[in-house]
Amino acid sequence: MNEPRAVTHTSSTAPPFEAAVSGLGLRRAEPADADAIFALKKRLRIVPGAGRSPRGGFLLGVSLARYAELIAHANVWVLEGPSAGGERALLGFSVTLPDRVLRRSPLWARRDAIVRSAEAPAFADDARVGYFDQIACAPGGSSRLGAPALALCALLDLLATGHQHVFATVVRAPVHNRAALPMLAAVGARHVGQLREDYENLPDLRSDVYHLDCSATAATPWNDTPLGRRVVRMVARWTGGGGR
Repeated sequence: MNEPRAVTHTSSTAPPFEAAVSGLGLRRAEPADADAIFALKKRLRIVPGAGRSPRGGFLLGVSLARYAELIAHANVWVLEGPSAGGERALLGFSVTLPDRVLRRSPLWARRDAIVRSAEAPAFADDARVGYFDQIACAPGGSSRLGAPALALCALLDLLATGHQHVFATVVRAPVHNRAALPMLAAVGARHVGQLREDYENLPDLRSDVYHLDCSATAATPWNDTPLGRRVVRMVARWTGGGGR
């Protein structure tokens, strides 16, 4: 599981702004990364009673043991780069659930509880469906380019394994987590409904549900803008064209 595989292949001269984030890299998470991932997640938590989302968004409760499980069975990518002390440090991560993991999850079991705001996406029973679970970057200069690169890398990873539909949820209330909205818009995801969830210290939590139809071969809106094309080149450069 999590064997190396290509994410994207391109070759080009690196754009000037890539020099400002030299030393960054994207790779698949390893078991030893679980502690650093969990530590970053704790830095991005939402405080009960907060009136608005922290800058850069927030993550809800996931245990250290759960991150270890996700590294073993799901798709977890990490962004790493030099720390202030010169050592390599984990600066961000993304988590997606491939079809086989998503269909065994509590979220999939509750899919009929989604209050639809649009016609339900139609797909065959055997279509591969993925779920964009989490993305996080440590506050700082690397997050401006690291976050979209992580997001696109995770999405391309699902596409490379034949996933035709990708869902994501974004907390709407009691605090709207807006951090992921520009990325969802950039890849063409559409709002399809809302799901009520319960988390400790956050009762009556409601999340918006987004759907991205990847079944069309031309569904690559990130190639339609200069920034999107640069991020694609960054993903290829930082991953070396593949996994770890």
